[in-house]
Formats: sequence, structure tokens, C-alpha cells
Amino acid sequence: MTNRPDFPLPAVNDDAGKEGRGRVLVIGGSAEVPGAVVLAGTGAWRVGAGKLQFATVSSVARLLGVAMPEARVISLEESDDGSIAFASDALLDAARRADALIVGPGCEPTPQWLDIVGALARESGGTLILDAGALPAVEAVAGAPVRCIVTPHAGEMASVTGLSLEDVERDPGPLAQRYCERNGCVVVLKGATTHVCAPDVPGWIHAGGSIALGTSGSGDVLAGIIGGLAARGSAPVVAAQWGVYLHGLAGRRFEDDIADVGLLARDLPAMLPALLRQHAGQ
Repeated sequence: MTNRPDFPLPAVNDDAGKEGRGRVLVIGGSAEVPGAVVLAGTGAWRVGAGKLQFATVSSVARLLGVAMPEARVISLEESDDGSIAFASDALLDAARRADALIVGPGCEPTPQWLDIVGALARESGGTLILDAGALPAVEAVAGAPVRCIVTPHAGEMASVTGLSLEDVERDPGPLAQRYCERNGCVVVLKGATTHVCAPDVPGWIHAGGSIALGTSGSGDVLAGIIGGLAARGSAPVVAAQWGVYLHGLAGRRFEDDIADVGLLARDLPAMLPALLRQHAGQ
């Protein structure tokens, strides 16, 4: 089993209200995959983020507001293919006030993400977590005063680097380290063994996951956990390592208590508060 991260998590201030625990903005969803943002947002909330906002396509926004009555939902113009068309003024205004932005869940890597991510990186002072459809837009973050975390699985890493899947799987740790150094971001290269790499920091390897986590939406929850911890004040590499660790613990708890298959991604967030309390203080 992998040791827990050496970095401490931020303590919960007894006097802090929701503003003191950080604001998360989840940007994503599409007509075909509307629920991914719910998984990410719930993951962020369950690790202690104080406020949650969503920005999603107009055809999904009202339904999302009903499904998540605790959150604000920003409706965005929708392209012909059912994805987010551009970064509106309302989106950029919300981005300026967010402590962490989770960008891309439930989205395909369409060309407009370069412009959207570039605008977010210029306007936001928070931590930017690029997931799923937004991953190829990491180049738009270059030179912007923003902290960035990318969360690819091996297939996505192959796509953004132009390498074959076999090349990525053959040498994942060094590849992730080179990618993080080149792009100035934290890399979470997901898999049965997950590699977390950051510039000028020794790579961290997590081999304590679970076969139960191999299910649709599991990565969306992981992006949310990382974003929630970042919003609470964790440095990007700390949020990434603890996010991977807690995500793995939740998968193993399901496997130990129920079965090694049959996990739904929406089962994971409810396990997080107890796991966080149990393991963060050890």
C-alpha cells in the first residue's frame, strides 16, 4: 500500500464559514455528457470546499440547478455540437473570484478550448485543473500567472504528446516528469499506478488504488477532489497527491466492504469526509 503524502493538508479553521474554505468553479458538461460536472463538483464539496459554482451549456444548466440546489449555475452559449462555445463575461467574472477552477469534465477536446482556457488563465488567480476535453489546451496556460494541474490517463497523455499508448505505458513516470517540466504544471498521470509529478519536486508514485475505480466518471470525481483541496488552500502538488490518495482509499473501501466491481462513481464522494478525517491527521 502506498504511504500517504508527506505534505500536510490545511487545517479547518473553527471560525471559518463557507468563504473561508474556498470557492470552486466547475466548467464543463455537454449535451451528451451533462453529469460529469456533478461528479466533479460533489467530489470538491465532500473534501471541504465551501462554495460551489457550475458553468455549463444552456441546455443543461437548468436541470443542473435542480440536481444541485446548493450551487450557483451559470448558463453558457452552446455550440452546434452541444459543447461550450466561448468564454462569456459571466464565466470570466466567476473565474476571477474562484479559488480553484475544474475545467473540461464531460467535454470533448474541441478547438475552442484553447481560447477558453487561455482566457481563464489570464483572468483567474486560482488553481486551474485541466481534465478531459480541456487537457490539450495546456499550452494556452503558458506565461499566465496561474497554477495548473493536468489529470490525463494514459490514452489522453498519448494524445496530447503525440506518442503511442504503448510508449506512455512503457515509461510513464519519466514521461510525466518531462511533461510537467516543459509545461510548468503538476501532472497526475492516472492508471493502476498513478504518477504525480511537479517541477523541481521528486515524483510521487501511488500504487494503492483499486480495481473498483475502473468505472466511468471516476476521473471526474478525482478532478473534483483535487480542486476542492486546492480551493481550501493546498498547493497544487499537495492537492494532487492527497486527491489521488483519498480517491484510492475510497475505491479500496468499496472493494473491501462490497465488491471489486459494481462501483458507481457517484458512490465515491460520500466516503470522502470520513476518509479525510481518518487519514489526514495521522
